[in-house]
Amino acid sequence: MGNKQEKPKPQQQPVVQAKGPNSTIAAIGTMKKNQEQVNKRIELLDKKCAGFVKIAKEKMKKGDKRGAMFALKQKKLYAKQQQQLENQVLAIQQQIVVLEGANMNRNVVQTMQIGNNATKAAMRGIDIDTVEDLRDDIADMMDMQDEIGTALGAEIGMGFDEDEIENELRDLEVENTEAMFEGVDDMGAVPSLPDATTTMPVAPTAAPTIKPQIKKQNSEDAGLAELEAMMA
Repeated sequence: MGNKQEKPKPQQQPVVQAKGPNSTIAAIGTMKKNQEQVNKRIELLDKKCAGFVKIAKEKMKKGDKRGAMFALKQKKLYAKQQQQLENQVLAIQQQIVVLEGANMNRNVVQTMQIGNNATKAAMRGIDIDTVEDLRDDIADMMDMQDEIGTALGAEIGMGFDEDEIENELRDLEVENTEAMFEGVDDMGAVPSLPDATTTMPVAPTAAPTIKPQIKKQNSEDAGLAELEAMMA
């Protein structure tokens, strides 16, 4: 039997792992550093362009038209490179904005995932049937507590007949009333008021007379005269 050649097994493609937030932040930092370097290069080229323009003006003053044209050609070379670098800076800035947005979206998604997992963990083992059973148990316990309280507050032994007690109370009131009138045999024994027509005094009809006081005044004058004589 001939030896069969075994087919080579296909190689597994390496799994590309998603970069974490630290890798994204590191990439953003690297891109910003490169952007700063490019900006410095642009500033240098801008100075060189300004220098060639100055040289061209000086050549024109001296009448060296050829030298002025050569300086302007050099200036255009650097200006073209400057424009290319500015476009690169813009492209880097666009990538930075995209990465920052992606990093923010990642953080939001992770936050939502954490909240979702926490909610699932909190609600684990809880469903509507469990809640309804719990409410029924609580209601049954409350009813049982009411029944227990009613049983404990009920009277123990023989109760009281309210009608009988009210009858006894009426009998006592009758006895008290009879005691108040005890000893009074005849209402006629109560003394009557005097007759107003026989006992009231008669009002005087004549006007009152005023007695003269001349005699009393003369005696006072005589006494005063006698006193003055004794003091003389």
